[in-house]
Amino acid sequence: MLEAGPELAPAYTVTGQPMPAERKLQLRGYPGGTAVAGNRVRGQFQLDCLGEILQVMAAAARHDMLAAENWHAVEVAATAISERWHPADAGLWELDDKHWTHSRLACVAGLRSNAAVARGTADGHGFRRAAN
Repeated sequence: MLEAGPELAPAYTVTGQPMPAERKLQLRGYPGGTAVAGNRVRGQFQLDCLGEILQVMAAAARHDMLAAENWHAVEVAATAISERWHPADAGLWELDDKHWTHSRLACVAGLRSNAAVARGTADGHGFRRAAN
């Protein structure tokens, strides 16, 4: 998924493939709903995913569980946030594309968390600037 960079999808199958497109099934669904297979997330971008990834990576770093090569993933996610910050996204709720507050706050939290663990380095300063 690292190679996806700013095009990271919000979800993948357990084998790492894109989610199948949502399709209706010929089964009874929940009252008032329909039974579906797949997920409409396939065609969406959710900015919050990048921030949440950064928060997990920062937590790993705080527990000395982030290998040096994993910092590349942190850099890719931070760059992707800067590249995808202005366009609207589907948000956590998979709704219409808008500028969701939750999406931006998740990214700011992730950037600040990484700035704290990379304190005093050029990366740390870059994360802090990006979060502001």
